[in-house]
Amino acid sequence: VTGAAAAAAGWLGGILRPDPTAGAPVACTIPADVLASLERRLAPLEAFLARRRPRIAPSDGSKLWRSSFGGQTSHPGPPARQRRRIDGPAGALRAEERSIAALRGLVRRAREAAALLRCLHEEEFERDVGAWLGPEIRRQLCGLTLRSFVSTPEGAAVASRLVEALMARRTRADVSAVDALAAKLQAAAPLFFDGDARTFYRARESLQGARDARDARDFRACAEATAASLEMLLGVPLAGDPTAVMAELADLRCFHGLAALPLAAAAAAADAAAA
Repeated sequence: VTGAAAAAAGWLGGILRPDPTAGAPVACTIPADVLASLERRLAPLEAFLARRRPRIAPSDGSKLWRSSFGGQTSHPGPPARQRRRIDGPAGALRAEERSIAALRGLVRRAREAAALLRCLHEEEFERDVGAWLGPEIRRQLCGLTLRSFVSTPEGAAVASRLVEALMARRTRADVSAVDALAAKLQAAAPLFFDGDARTFYRARESLQGARDARDARDFRACAEATAASLEMLLGVPLAGDPTAVMAELADLRCFHGLAALPLAAAAAAADAAAA
């Protein structure tokens, strides 16, 4: 199992590399159909690890017992496929289970990372990725391997910024298609784009609608869209990039939101830390 996961990670390791000829900080060297094939290759391994039964010591429930009436009645216990598996030191078995759980999480994250890269490829995001990412993120992208993209905090931060940039580009180009893209990302890579992220970008879409209504001098529609967006944002205060949202709220003169959203984010962060 470990060898299969390592082979899959090694195969995917060359996805991210600098592309100086195109002048972009990152290029996807594997076509979208190959990325989809890699997802399919990792999915059975993930399913196998999820189905695996724990290795724990045998219980007494499978032993024979005598009835209280003096007669001997044999109860063979559960079928062989349902019996506890291999006896051994409890500490070693617990360590093995932790390792298998970590491997299962790594395989899932690797599969969803391939799905995220495939979605970026299908959206032709490489053509103008440099215009939507800051220089620091571009430098990080140039040095990323799949291993760091999948398993390090730096990789998680880069993935988050890629998603934010992709959604910002779609919002700017075609607001009506934002929800479809969000649904696609949530289905393909929920570890990188969960339900809170989808709510966040739906709120960003509503803010764009509020700005459009303001430009059309429909101030009632602008106020309603702003209020709806703020309600969604307050429900997921830790999702997305708060800097961009605060600038949009200030542009719409939503001063209540400028105070309420940071307070909600601070309270949510404190609750998460306490938990």
